[in-house]
Amino acid sequence: MGKYLVLIVGLISAGCLIEAGLIQSRIMEFDGDTTTTEGLHNSTTKSPPLTSTTSSPPMANTTSSPPIANTTSRPPVTEGPGIGGGVIVSGDCSFRVTGDLNDPAPLFTPAGILEWIVPTPAGVVEIPNGHYIDMYCSDSFVAPFENMTKITAQCLQGLYFLVDGIIRPFNNFSCTEWPVYTARRTGRKCNGGTDLLEVGFEVNEGFLQTMDICHDEVNEVTRYVHHVLNPSSAAYQRSVARPRFIEGDFYDGKNVDNLYTKIQQNITISNILGMDASPYFNDSIDIYMARGHMAAKTDFIFGAPQMSTFFFVNVAPQWQAFNGGNWERVEDGVRKYVANNNLTTDCYTGIWGVSTLPDVNGIPRELYLTFDENNNGLIPVPKIYFRVVIDRDTRKGVVLIGVNNPHASLEQILEEYVICEDIGHQIDWIQWAKEDLYKGYSYACSVPDFIKVVKDLPLEDLETTGILGIDEDIPTASNCSFRVNGDLNDPAPLYTPMGVYQLLMPNSEGTVELQKGESMDMYCTKAFVAPFENYTRIRAQCEGGFQFSVEGQRYNFSQFICSSWPTYTARRTGRSCNGGTDLLGIGFDVDGGFLQTMDVCHDEDQEVTRYVHHVLTPSSGSYQRSVTRPSFKPGDFYAGKNVDNLYTQVQQNNTISQILGMDASPYFEGSNIYLARGHMAAKVDFIFAS
Repeated sequence: MGKYLVLIVGLISAGCLIEAGLIQSRIMEFDGDTTTTEGLHNSTTKSPPLTSTTSSPPMANTTSSPPIANTTSRPPVTEGPGIGGGVIVSGDCSFRVTGDLNDPAPLFTPAGILEWIVPTPAGVVEIPNGHYIDMYCSDSFVAPFENMTKITAQCLQGLYFLVDGIIRPFNNFSCTEWPVYTARRTGRKCNGGTDLLEVGFEVNEGFLQTMDICHDEVNEVTRYVHHVLNPSSAAYQRSVARPRFIEGDFYDGKNVDNLYTKIQQNITISNILGMDASPYFNDSIDIYMARGHMAAKTDFIFGAPQMSTFFFVNVAPQWQAFNGGNWERVEDGVRKYVANNNLTTDCYTGIWGVSTLPDVNGIPRELYLTFDENNNGLIPVPKIYFRVVIDRDTRKGVVLIGVNNPHASLEQILEEYVICEDIGHQIDWIQWAKEDLYKGYSYACSVPDFIKVVKDLPLEDLETTGILGIDEDIPTASNCSFRVNGDLNDPAPLYTPMGVYQLLMPNSEGTVELQKGESMDMYCTKAFVAPFENYTRIRAQCEGGFQFSVEGQRYNFSQFICSSWPTYTARRTGRSCNGGTDLLGIGFDVDGGFLQTMDVCHDEDQEVTRYVHHVLTPSSGSYQRSVTRPSFKPGDFYAGKNVDNLYTQVQQNNTISQILGMDASPYFEGSNIYLARGHMAAKVDFIFAS
């Protein structure tokens, strides 16, 4: 009988609160019986205001003393207005990230701790009975908490909290406007940037951070953005309005938004190329440059942090077909993988290189959105986007990479855009079309392999124990081996077997192997870098793995680097050839010999090459990727002519017009109808870069 009396008293009390409009509709349980109460639940959504940044506030303390919250177990709450007859309210509190928030929602933290409250992977924030949370608004809460910017609330049960001894339904906790986010300078340096920025919210006790950003204010480019993903990240708040992008206290007063407009993109790229760039843009199939997030909006759980991603320092020019194609698959795949495997990961998302398009003369030109007064490019269009993902527990990591150029050919991508050994075929948790050039050719690499090329990262934080997301079976061998793609540090030397003037040959997978105790010779034209700065040749003996001994001292393979690329030459052999005046040998003068790559039958009188002879082997398909293309040079031939100028499209048209006695322009219509410098022995027919 006592049990039912308690239930009746509790229901009467709840009914009074419902009539007063204080309690939301929620299913409540009393001693195993379930009763549904009906009440008011306002769900109004306001568009976010245009937020602005503040200029470099002083560094705030990120912790503060908590109020009287107690994180140990405590008796159930039994006091407070509306808890009639001393009814024991022993349930915990919870609210859904999508469904229970009354936007503009405040910022939520554990009481006294400047850290984000983290929901369950199902997107539910759970607060034990009697525990406290802090909530923050930048301007003010709505009534009945007007003029307040912080509220500390104690969990009562379900969606009901105690604030200053009064029961309040959760839908009372709403801001008058969205919390204001800021990007501020920390005064700390970062690799590749002028300053490390932090993005977040200034609150009463300090700064509530969402991400940090390595930004170069001179070149107006962000190198990387660092943020954290956890198992709850996939349960982000849905349908959060997208605010406008803002410059903040960066970009020297430029209207960056205007630079991203489709009209201005066309004008800028046309000026760079010296021609109408319209053929490179097609709105109907998403061939234009969007504001490509590095830290994605939906990488953040709550609405306000999602909005904090809309700084221009968090984006770069990204072709929309790639933005909405494979890169979106990468972002979504990482969130789901982290959630499905219960991981907490550090993500470093950034860009590398500058994309190019051929100009009116067929010469590749780097793309930028604007220029300074000295014609230096600003806001570059990156070659690639990357995301480094490292699990905090195991320290395993992986790098996911996408090509940001829908106009690049597959051959060009393999030569210039693939910068480390692709292990993407072993990743089955991203639903990408990885070789689709339109959606953005994509691949993956190990972290150590990637950072041999990309140095604009916090390298000291990127130590890994293995590759995340694949099954590894890497045996430990006593022999030595190095990969043509991944293990070379450019400018790399020339590698030969000991005492033999021929290049070392890798296996068909692109790996050079040496037995333990076997030696190789390495050559640089000028000198090696320290500690071999006075050497042009090094003889190194394999000790196992990447360890080699030189003159009795042990060194790592990564220490064998030239101060500049080895110098190649074309020399006359004195031997004749059919159709030519001389047979030329092309290669490298090294200590005591000549390392040849090809021979060329050239007619110096007619200034024409009849043929080029070189050798292909099973290893040729594993050529070194992303080798920079040098300019063509005439060498000791062509009687001092500027041959490069003869190949320009303007000069081609002039010359052919004179030959034909008419305007030859109709023969050069179309972006690819012109005479290029056509290799006989192809660049990628040779394995090593030099």
